[in-house]
Amino acid sequence: MRMLRFIIAISITLAASSSFAGKIAGKNVFLIQGYWIPHIIADPGDNGKNDGYDYWETSELYRNGAGIVRNGGVIDEKADPHTRILYYDSGRHLEESDPNKLGTGENVANQLKAIFADEPDYCAEGCVVVTHSTGEIVMRYVMDEDNADLLGEYASNFKVDGVIAMSGAGGGTILADIGVMLFDGANNVSAFATEAFNAFFPGDITAPSTRIGMTVELQPQVARWLADNASLPAVPHFRIAAGGEELYAPLTHAVIPGRDDSVLPLHSTCGAVVHYPYDSCLHDLALDGRIKSIANAPNSFYDYNYVIIMSETLPHNDMPQGINQWSWQNLLVAPWYVKGRNMTYSVSESARYASSDHKTLGISVENHENWLRTHRYITGASRKSLSQVILDSFE
Repeated sequence: MRMLRFIIAISITLAASSSFAGKIAGKNVFLIQGYWIPHIIADPGDNGKNDGYDYWETSELYRNGAGIVRNGGVIDEKADPHTRILYYDSGRHLEESDPNKLGTGENVANQLKAIFADEPDYCAEGCVVVTHSTGEIVMRYVMDEDNADLLGEYASNFKVDGVIAMSGAGGGTILADIGVMLFDGANNVSAFATEAFNAFFPGDITAPSTRIGMTVELQPQVARWLADNASLPAVPHFRIAAGGEELYAPLTHAVIPGRDDSVLPLHSTCGAVVHYPYDSCLHDLALDGRIKSIANAPNSFYDYNYVIIMSETLPHNDMPQGINQWSWQNLLVAPWYVKGRNMTYSVSESARYASSDHKTLGISVENHENWLRTHRYITGASRKSLSQVILDSFE
């Protein structure tokens, strides 16, 4: 085993610090969740706020995984002084044609305006935005310079130094195509595809639904149209892609072309320009960390998008979750055992954003050599949550 230490220059001007609770590299943070299935079934009644906070309750990115503080049953929005949670109703579209309905984009923009009205300097030193799944589509819309009017006078307060996309849905998923056809009551959906979607989307759906919402924007042709037509600032997007197994994976794997994390395909989570069934995000590294040549990988990515972490075993819905090191399940095995996931790091990607003019990202990695195979893993990642790996990596 060889221990390698990669100190890699990145194109965010980040302060060299990882000791601040709730901060990433010394920067204040915004968190935004992914597609929330219950919203499609019923209106949450609060624009998704309660569910948005619950989404990150165990994540080390918020109060070090200590949970959301509620005072008298009311959410304390400043429980973590350096992290703010943004939320939305997945049953609404990015833009709503009905003036009486609040679109997802406007909903999130209103939250940002309220934050900056209360704390004008929250992003004075730049912020880091962490998205999960569909949260990428929502934040891409809000950050689009063509939509600056959403933030109005507060647009200049929203200074983003970087985006970390956990299983980003920017390229969409075929599951949304199936869902839209089912919502529309189409007859040309195979029984197996319907079964796969229902495994992912348990609930009593009446077609046609009036709350199809972000399912439309998750369709590959729509998600990619939005990506192709966005006018985004030159902000680096660090991407995390995986191929893990949810309980319903045998069904969804069968209908999603290429490798996927049980919900989203690699063409989306890698940030690939081309919609294609890929086996890895990189030509020189497999999802499981094996250093090898991969023929079926993207040749081009969206501007300022860099794949930094991959995992073959990390499933879609585990990404925002923390790990309880002292749960009885872990203690039954050994006090130092944590049920984490092996994660690998892209060294080749570092060349795409290296710059000596910027601060550093430090990731310790190990090369495991077995016979004629070499695997590269992030040191200790199998005993950490993804959130903890992120906090430890951005110095």
